[in-house]
Amino acid sequence: MAPSETDTVPDLELYARTLHDKAISVLADVERWEGTTEIQGLDKYKSVVKAEVKFLEKILEFPDTIKKEHVQSSNVSYLDAVRNTVLTSSDVVSVFKNFSFVQPITQTTNPTKKKWSVKVDVIADGGMRWYKVNARNVRALRHDLAGFEDSDSEPSDSDSDFGSNSVSPLGAPDSDLVDTFSLAGLPVLQQARNFLAAAQQHEVHFRVPAITFRFSGISRNEDAFVDEHIIHRLESMGIRVQMRHEFTALDPSSPTSATSNLTPSLNLDLTTLIALVSQLSHTRNPQPTLFSDRESLRTQAAQELIRPILPSFHALFHNRTLYTTESARQKLMSVVAIVGGPQERRRAEFLFRASESGPAFTQQDRDLWLLYPPPLPRVEVMPDAPSDRFRDLLLRRTNPRPAGSNRPSHPTSANSQTPPRAIRAKFNAFHFDVFGTGDAKRMTTVTAITWIGRSLSDAGVTGVAIATHEPRSLAEQKMGGWVREKVRDRGSGAVGKEKGKGTCEGGDSANGGRADLQVDTDRPEGGREIGKVARVKAIRKNRDTNGIMGPVDPQSVDGRGSDRTSGRDRAADG
Repeated sequence: MAPSETDTVPDLELYARTLHDKAISVLADVERWEGTTEIQGLDKYKSVVKAEVKFLEKILEFPDTIKKEHVQSSNVSYLDAVRNTVLTSSDVVSVFKNFSFVQPITQTTNPTKKKWSVKVDVIADGGMRWYKVNARNVRALRHDLAGFEDSDSEPSDSDSDFGSNSVSPLGAPDSDLVDTFSLAGLPVLQQARNFLAAAQQHEVHFRVPAITFRFSGISRNEDAFVDEHIIHRLESMGIRVQMRHEFTALDPSSPTSATSNLTPSLNLDLTTLIALVSQLSHTRNPQPTLFSDRESLRTQAAQELIRPILPSFHALFHNRTLYTTESARQKLMSVVAIVGGPQERRRAEFLFRASESGPAFTQQDRDLWLLYPPPLPRVEVMPDAPSDRFRDLLLRRTNPRPAGSNRPSHPTSANSQTPPRAIRAKFNAFHFDVFGTGDAKRMTTVTAITWIGRSLSDAGVTGVAIATHEPRSLAEQKMGGWVREKVRDRGSGAVGKEKGKGTCEGGDSANGGRADLQVDTDRPEGGREIGKVARVKAIRKNRDTNGIMGPVDPQSVDGRGSDRTSGRDRAADG
């Protein structure tokens, strides 16, 4: 029960302790999520909850001095409603995330654009649904309708934007939002229109996120006046409205399909093509000790032991058409010709076959994909044709605005600014072609470059559809030498033996058996050293002309997008 005009000090103390206990409960859940989920923004959420706990503990030290305003100004009910939204939503990816958006300003003689922001309380469904939580009760919303503040209601647990811009950028309201109560000026409706504008400018895999407003303090049909003038109007704007008792508990750490939001056609970056053909990806239980001289490959082998990448690719590619750019195809073939093994080269050629049953490919070719369930992947090639905004970004990268320059630029346009360091240092013309073509074709681009999405967003290029995965390098030459996989004889089950030394466990057929991998040393005298020198020269030449070359190294980037990629790892970003 909320405090009233006649509440005594013991009543206020009891209510404050109730709020404190609830805040402690919320804090415990947030700390649990930090260890069991990858939800972004939990640090912000946690800091707000801890501040609330600290405030309540402070006033509870001197209960005789507690005032009604202390508990009325509490945000605990709002924070609890956010907690419940996380618990009742699927595939939660972020909380307390701010999105900026540009809104035209037409009231002046010189129309301009101004940047505003909204704070989304919970982002769920893999990014496709934005939740705004409102913990206010009927009385508080009625006071909004009447045009004056609710100075005497129960604690509203402010759903304010905690540091984001709360002033509406909208000018004259639409006629359908105007009645005797000047509904266009109602904060919740202004907020809804801002959310709609922001969502339009922040597509997720080229789809506009859906918006849900949750009213945790109001039940449906509790107040006809609020239903008519707020709830129904929000729904008429295309916003889904959920009221108290309309939530179903879920587990935020158990997401729905991670691939369901991706586009029907996928654009594969060079790093993905390399991972798809890598012998490391096609070896069952690879041992990190195989790569004593290469830390990055040891790391990838350890990752492959825990999370084999081919099942992830199969789920990602299922019922989707795969594309890559002509430049990515050419670079893949160049890379595998220099640092790839024979099986990696054959897999690369197989990706671009004319059809599943093309006459140029035999059963032996298909046996290279024993760990990949059918249908086997096939990649179509499209011309390099980056979008205009990527062309603009490339122009800004190659011609950055000098410090102190008087060159005019639009004060509100992110596109006029010099790109961030990661874009200037590591994002070259090849990347612009690959990611820009995916953007122009409205395809999700699949890549192992984990820093790319954050860097593009920092450069003002938002809404680029990107799906990331762990890297896998070309490893066949490092796995004891030139590795040749032996396939079981279908009649006897025998495994053929080849001349050479060294074995490692490789992929086998669906029954879970194993096939021996033999090292082929039957080559001309001195061929190994000659080949090594030739490869080193070719790599150096390619680096001089293209800026990058070689296998994919792990990206040292944490879950919140901070860039810790080493100089050596830049060669992985091909």
